[in-house]
Formats: sequence, C-alpha cells, structure tokens
Amino acid sequence: MSLVDEDKYALLLRKCGVENDPVRANAIFASILSSRCRSSTYLRNLAIEMFGKCGSVANARRVFDGIDNPNEFSWTMMITAYARNGHVDEARDLLERIPERNVMADTALLVAYSQAGHLQEARDLFDSMAFRNSVARDAMLHALASNGHLGEAKGLFDSGMPCRSIISWTSLLQGYSESGQFVLAKELFDAMPEWNVVSSTAMFQALARNGEIDAARALFDAMPLKNIVSWNTLIGCYAHSGQIDDAIAAFEAMPEWDVCSSSAVLSAYSDRGNLARAEEIFARIPCFNVVALNAMIAAYAQNGHLDSAEELFWRMPVWDVISCNGIITAYGSFRRVRKMEEVFHEMQERNIVSWNGMIAGYAFNGELEKARVLFDLMPRWDVSSWNALLAAFAQHYDALGAKTVFDSMPLHSLVSWNAMLTGFSQGLFLKETMEFFHQIPEPDVVSWNALAAAYAHNGHVGSSKLIFDRTPAKNTASWNTIISVFSNSGRGKLALDLELQMVVEGFHPDDMTMMSTLSGFTHSGVLRDALWCFSSMVGDHGVNPAREHYGLMIDILGRAGELNEAEDLIGSMPFIPGTGQWTALLSSCKLQSDRGRGTKLVSHLNPQKAAPYVVLAGIINAG
Repeated sequence: MSLVDEDKYALLLRKCGVENDPVRANAIFASILSSRCRSSTYLRNLAIEMFGKCGSVANARRVFDGIDNPNEFSWTMMITAYARNGHVDEARDLLERIPERNVMADTALLVAYSQAGHLQEARDLFDSMAFRNSVARDAMLHALASNGHLGEAKGLFDSGMPCRSIISWTSLLQGYSESGQFVLAKELFDAMPEWNVVSSTAMFQALARNGEIDAARALFDAMPLKNIVSWNTLIGCYAHSGQIDDAIAAFEAMPEWDVCSSSAVLSAYSDRGNLARAEEIFARIPCFNVVALNAMIAAYAQNGHLDSAEELFWRMPVWDVISCNGIITAYGSFRRVRKMEEVFHEMQERNIVSWNGMIAGYAFNGELEKARVLFDLMPRWDVSSWNALLAAFAQHYDALGAKTVFDSMPLHSLVSWNAMLTGFSQGLFLKETMEFFHQIPEPDVVSWNALAAAYAHNGHVGSSKLIFDRTPAKNTASWNTIISVFSNSGRGKLALDLELQMVVEGFHPDDMTMMSTLSGFTHSGVLRDALWCFSSMVGDHGVNPAREHYGLMIDILGRAGELNEAEDLIGSMPFIPGTGQWTALLSSCKLQSDRGRGTKLVSHLNPQKAAPYVVLAGIINAG
C-alpha cells in the first residue's frame, strides 16, 4: 500500500465530509475498495466519520461492519456517526458493546443525549464515567445549557470545572443566548478572559435575537477573525429580521460562498415570496449538494409549487433524512396525507424530526387521532414531540385535549406555553388566555401576540391595541396581528396607517401583512388606497402577489363597480386563474347586477365546484 495513495484518499474523504457530498463520497470509497488501500483501517475510519458528517449512517455502518478488526477509533467514529445523526439508541447499544470504553466514545454519546433532549441519560452517563476530562465536562455543561437547565449549568461551571476552557464559557454563553437571557449573556461575554470566533458569534446571535441588529453588526465588524460561520450568521441575522437587501449585501461581500450561505439567501428570497430570485441563487451554486437541493425543495413548497418541489425531490441522486422530512412537510401543507405517509413508511432512516413532521402534518389536516396514535408509537419523545401533539389539539380549538397533553408533559418549554396560549386565544377563551398568560415564567413576543389576538377574537379591538403597544421587542407577526385586527373590524384606513408605521419603524411587510391590509378594503370602499397598497407590494416591499392577493383585489375592484378592471386583472395574473378568482368576479357581477358579464364567465367555471354556480344562479334569478 502506498502512503501517497492513502494520503490522497484521506484528503478526498475529508473534503467530502466538509462539503457534505455523500454522492461523491460513495464514488471515492468505491475507488478505495478497488485500490491497494482497500484494507486500510485508517481510511475506513475516515470513511465512517465522513459518511456520518454527510448523514449517511447506513453507509457508515456498512463500512464499520467491513473492518476485520475494528480499533478504538473505528468504534468511536461509528458511535459518533450515530450520535451526530440522532440515532441515540444505536449509539448507546454500540457503546455497550465496545471492547474498551474511552472518553471520546462516552462524550459522543453524551452529546447525542444532549441534542435529543435526553438530559437524564446524559447525567447518568456523565456520573458513570471512570474518567472525566475537560472535553467530557464541556459536553455535560453543553448538555445542561442547550436543554435550558442554565442554573445547573452555571453550578457546574462555577464549582465542577477545575479548568474552564473557552468551550465552557462559550457553551454557557450560547445557552443564555438561545434562551433569550440577553442580559446574562452580555455579562458573561464581558467577563470572558478571551474571545474566539465562536464566542463572538454566540454573542452576535444573542444581540440579533434581542432585536439589536445594529449592535450585532458592530460586533461583527469588530471581530478580528471571521470564519464562514460568522458570515453565515450575519446573513441569517439579516434574513430572519426581513432585511433581505442587507442579507444580499453581506452575501456579496463574503470572501467565499459556501452552500450554507447560498442556501440562506435562497431561503430568504423564498420567505419573501421571490421565487425567481431564489432560483437564480440556486443556479449560481457551483456544486449542488443535498443541502442546496433541500433548500430549493423547501422554497418551491413554501411558495405553492408542490409539483416543482416533487420533481426536484425525485430527481435527487440520493436523499438524506432532511430531504424526506422536507417533502413530508410539503405534502402535509398541501393536504396530501397519503403521499406524506408513503414517504414516511419508505424512509430507511428516521429521526425525531421525521416523527414530529408527521404529527404536525396530521394536525394540519385535522387527523388528530392519527397524530395521537403516531405519537404513542414513537420510540422516544422530546420536547418538540410533545409540542407537536399539543399544537395539533390547539390548532383545532380542542382546548381540553390540549390542556390534557400540556399537563402530561414532563417539561414545559416556552414553545409549549405559547402553543397552549394560542389554543386558548383561537378558541375564544379570553379568561383562560389571560390567566394562562400570567402563569408563563417569561412571556416572549409570541406570548404577547397570542394575548393581543385573544382580545381581538373576542371583539375587544381597543384592548388588543393596548396589548400591542405594550408588547416588548415587537416582530413582524406582532404588526400583522394588529393590522389584521383593524382590517377584520372594517377599519381599512387605520390598517393601512399601521402598515406605513410598521415600515417607518424598520419592519418589512410580508405576504401576510399585505393580505391583512387588503382585506380591510373589501368593505371600506376606499379604492384608491387599495390600488396603492396592491401596487406597492412588489415595488416597495419585494412581495410577489399570490392568488389570494389577486382574489382580494378583484373583489375590491368589483365591489367598487370597476368590473372591466377586475376582469383585466384576472387576465394579467402570472398564473392560470382559479375558481377563487372567477368566483370573486362572479360575486361582483351579482352585486352590480351585470347579468351579461356573469353568464359569459360560465366557461371559466370548474364543473366540480358548486359555489360559483350558486352565484351564477343568483345572477340569473336577479335578472
């Protein structure tokens, strides 16, 4: 065996792991098997590690099983591959079979327990370890901090760590950042003896989550070293706050793009409804991998193009768990329950997200019993699993069922509290909503939005506005909620004023904002303002009108007697008009007593839909 060949293959395998390219990795490993290096345990260990990084656990296991005498690193790499991809049971089983336990294998499983939310198992494993080095202590601290047990994490940090590493400081800092405890994060960051790019990025994320975008950018600019994660965090910060132009500018300023940065910008355009630009970014990615393909599938699905999402999914040379999870979510959103089930049952590998996605899909489609049965079949539950089941009942106004799930939960996260609060608010349980809100340990902006919505659903528009005014750290959803409140109460002009105020205060209207604002004009009769609002969607806000926006504008024009303009607007739509648009125009024909126009539209009606024909019958009878 040539050491040169071995080094060459090692370099190629590591590159596949970095680039998350399992297709190329398969080809490289096949080449290794036909070369003089085929018996190299070193290369096989690297292949296990690489397949684990790419999410191909089955391939990693095949490589492991093909090693005649696996060494300590073989076992550790395989346990790590399982752990990295959420296969906690398999990682634990392999650890129990390892000839000689070592701190690396123990730590890998410790991290897996942390990521899966199995904190008690992490504690038990930590306590059973014969030797704990700084890596093990850092892993336990990370497990506690990442699962929200920050008091216990701080106790370990203060008294259980004879030597604190930069990883210790950063894990606790990330815990404070991710839990929204901005003040403690800032205090810890200022007390750190040194900063590295990871700790600076964690503080940067805390600032961004707290809405302090300018301070986050200042910290980014002050960082002496910036890596690809720093840049990607900056892009994500801008993208999640709706500042698409700044996200694009950061993307263009990056020294080197990677799949993550390209996918983040692609997703940002998708979130704004600009699918064309998302496709342009996708086309510019020099080497497609599963990450980029998954992002584009999600973009198609998010923007109503399920056929394109399906086509891209079935064209993929290899699927990972994320690919399947993404298409499951898409099928659920488009009410394709049977296809959703087919993909789930055919998946070779499932993680907790797969199960939770199925529960969410059943919930969206009103299949509460199936959601409950699937929940009971899950091999393990995490907080997200409980939250998915809780949301299933809450979304369908089953407050009693939701409360039963909530009371059964072993641990309540803020998401759990908010799901329960939302269920009460949507179900017109104002008193229960108020009482529940005051029980939340630390309400966030989602909690405040749900409380404002509860008042609005019960007809208390003024109180809803007061709650909105008191909401700390408002987000786009806060503005959408209050704009919708005024629109639904027939105060279209006030809704438009709020949209303008929203822009002045630095928020970017999205498709829901425009839907809410336009809805306010359906009964107000202020055509000029409605036309201005509709025309500003693309030009001022970068929001491409969807079918629902066109339907509202057609209805507004028709109610104002502008039937010619309404019909012209249908003809100018960038997609084939559907039943909703023609029915809106038909209703306007009835309102304006235009029998001739109404009867001419019959050729556009869907014979499978009864509603348009009922409207048409009304027009004929009125004539």
